[in-house]
Amino acid sequence: MPVSDTTPRRNQSRALCDLTTAVKTAALDRAVELLDQVGGIPRELLDGKHHPCPRCRGTDRFRLIDADRGAVLCNQCFREKNGDWIAAVMWMHGWSFSDAVRAAAEYLGVDPGKNGPSPQRDIIAAVCADKRMPEAAFRMFGAEPAMHGKLPVARVPVYNQTGKQHSYFDLPVGKKGWWKAGTGSTGMFFPGQLPKPGETWCVAEGVKDPAALVGLGYLAAGMPNSKLNAKYARLFTGCHVVLVHDLDKAGLNGTQGNGGQLVGIAASVRVARLPGEIVEIHGDDVRDVLSKPAGEQSVRQAIEDAAEWTPAASGSTAQRRAVEVSFEEATVASIVIGQLGQLGWSGDDGDDGDDGDDGDDAQPRGRIYQRTGQLVHVTQAVSTPTCGIVLPEHMLRIRPLPAPILRERITSAVVLVKPLTSDDDEVMKRLRPAHWLVNAIHQRGEYPPCIRSLAGVVRCPTLRPDGSVIQVAGYDDATGLLYVPDGKYPEIPDRPSRDDARRAADELLDVVADFPFVGVSQSVWLSLVLTLVARPAIAGPCPLFAFDANTPASGKSLLCDVAAVVAYGDRMPRKAWVRDDEEMRKVITSVALEAIPVVLFDNVSSVLGSSSLDAALTGTTWTDRILGKSKTTGVLPLTTVWAVTGNNLVIGGDTPRRTLFCRLESAEEHPEERQGFTHPDLVAWVRKNRHPLAVAAVMILRGYIVAGRPDMQLAPWGSYEAWSALIRQAIVWVDVHDPGDTRTNGSDADRSTEVLRLLLDGIVEVDPGDGVTAVEIERVLSRQFGPDDVDQFPALRAAVAEMCSGRPTARSIGYRLRSYLGRVCGGRRLARNEGHGRVRRWSVEQVGGGKGASVAATTPETSSPSSPSSPVRRVRGVL
Repeated sequence: MPVSDTTPRRNQSRALCDLTTAVKTAALDRAVELLDQVGGIPRELLDGKHHPCPRCRGTDRFRLIDADRGAVLCNQCFREKNGDWIAAVMWMHGWSFSDAVRAAAEYLGVDPGKNGPSPQRDIIAAVCADKRMPEAAFRMFGAEPAMHGKLPVARVPVYNQTGKQHSYFDLPVGKKGWWKAGTGSTGMFFPGQLPKPGETWCVAEGVKDPAALVGLGYLAAGMPNSKLNAKYARLFTGCHVVLVHDLDKAGLNGTQGNGGQLVGIAASVRVARLPGEIVEIHGDDVRDVLSKPAGEQSVRQAIEDAAEWTPAASGSTAQRRAVEVSFEEATVASIVIGQLGQLGWSGDDGDDGDDGDDGDDAQPRGRIYQRTGQLVHVTQAVSTPTCGIVLPEHMLRIRPLPAPILRERITSAVVLVKPLTSDDDEVMKRLRPAHWLVNAIHQRGEYPPCIRSLAGVVRCPTLRPDGSVIQVAGYDDATGLLYVPDGKYPEIPDRPSRDDARRAADELLDVVADFPFVGVSQSVWLSLVLTLVARPAIAGPCPLFAFDANTPASGKSLLCDVAAVVAYGDRMPRKAWVRDDEEMRKVITSVALEAIPVVLFDNVSSVLGSSSLDAALTGTTWTDRILGKSKTTGVLPLTTVWAVTGNNLVIGGDTPRRTLFCRLESAEEHPEERQGFTHPDLVAWVRKNRHPLAVAAVMILRGYIVAGRPDMQLAPWGSYEAWSALIRQAIVWVDVHDPGDTRTNGSDADRSTEVLRLLLDGIVEVDPGDGVTAVEIERVLSRQFGPDDVDQFPALRAAVAEMCSGRPTARSIGYRLRSYLGRVCGGRRLARNEGHGRVRRWSVEQVGGGKGASVAATTPETSSPSSPSSPVRRVRGVL
């Protein structure tokens, strides 16, 4: 085809294209008007509701589906959704595209012969009118007319972290804007100038709100969304920043994170709270507030009253700091640890600051603590026992923080990023916590003070070592205790009187009035309650509490549970007695690791005694190898209170001197069938009334302390001086018997003392005057007796049977004798002389007498070997 034949047609097509662009520009915000005036569709049919179709006349078939574009739909006429108002005009009149465009151009006053898309009105003014922005302020942001494809837009420059323009943002009329293709939504909007130190800048979302603030005379910058990237925060170095957020959750959370990015960079950071309600999405912004009555005054007042930024409440992820991952691994790990220390805390004290009636809210999820160089967290007891210890269902326990949980905590505390360069901009890519980072933090073994040290968890008001009372829920900086109350506790007076303390003691003792206590054993139970409630105030070990009875079902375990319910709200954690000392060591290690406050060895039927338990009863720290690992626990504080129950307990080794005995003796053949109790379900009643009961226990001790800790002239108890100085003294101060007096009740249960008595009597039975050897003892005991013969050495035979398992030999007898060497019993002790050829000869001597002062020579009437009917102290059984 000749070129001359195609040129007019091409010109006509270009002219129609230019005319269409000009018409669409002029038609912005006028789609419904054009449907009415040019399309002939009555305006009352263009409200978005169903109406009869103006063309096919079908009932309830026609509606407007997009007011911005002018798209309509008839379920009968259209097989698919319509496009825009031009297509609707073509459909209504049966016109061609060019006819519809020219008709609209005539109505809008667009000159068909003018070349190029030149609308009758300025696009900048149109966008400002559409977005409710002051035009002069908007132009200060560098806005210029431009074309986004075939659509006229207002184009605004976007700046990078160095203050240079690196992309742009297009704002059309009636639509949301577009970022420069390929750059993403990153950058900042500035009104023709960059921030300088000392200036005050408002920071808001997008460019429209900042333009509105500039129109009010403020310096304002805009973010692409509600979050300020860390690299752009450096642009505000030394400035006073006021964050102005939208009234929705995204704006509120974004402001928290933005404040965290600016703190330490800006001279100050404040938050302006616009008037209105915070909603989930699409909350009011600056322009919405300005459109209301007295809107300008409201916005100005909000900026003037802007409050200093503070971290969000515990658990908020909006305050996460962006941490750039680099080859400086130690630095990265230290920064992350610092942020982990802030996780879950609000303010600077770590608690919620109320009156204590917040239950487990005082222990928000996510908090991390340290304990002897190990990261730990507080969890609720699960069904899995700790080394066989059965824990109450709702008991809080301190557990080592597993590495997978640490990984989750890291993502909650920080946003790990890595810079990626794209064209002239630097984009920060988010990263997951790397394996090296998790391991470096988890295995560090030493943490800064920002990771708070956790000494234990308490569930009721308790005493500090200085005698003050912890009554506010949350972490206590003075003691390292986490106080997690399970309800509202009555307030403890600062200076309770002695009468107040006496009434409190009577209130507690009334709880156990139905139990068949022997002598003053009731005071032992009271001392257990006070010990559990005030264990943090005792700077030393506590004795073993033994609850003994003459028959099963007398109430031994119930007494322990009631004491634990008062202090902790639930029954005592239980453990079956372990005879093996190695297993006992593992139990103590597990208890120390988790700071379990109390453990009950229930229904002990064998001899009670263990060197590991003895060490735990007189020590305040514990160290051991962690089970299954090749590392130690470190030096753990050991503050656990230990208790045992049993029927006619037999206690061996050095355990008796570490024990308080509470004896119950029931006259019932079947105590479990007894009726007529004051409270039939005692545990349930105590659980219901535990708050005033726990307060009563603390009041006794607090009253004693404010009275000046008067000396009640009690007999000393070695190893338990601190416990006696507080618990025993306070109990006697309120006119209750000294629980220390019950230690004599344990003499019958002291197996080692019984064996020593038998041994001393037995040595006297066979000693010819210069002592006896182990070989001679073996020969004497190996003699066979006929049916009519009388055993002349019953005490010695019983003592050796107790000391040696199986058939005794001279070697085993000598070894056991050495364990009793020099121990005093009843004014006597076992002595050893080196005879001829270093042969050891054993004898009994009076304490204070010479080595040759044999008891046989001084007390023949009771210890003569020729007196087979001599009284012999028997033990309850022979091993």
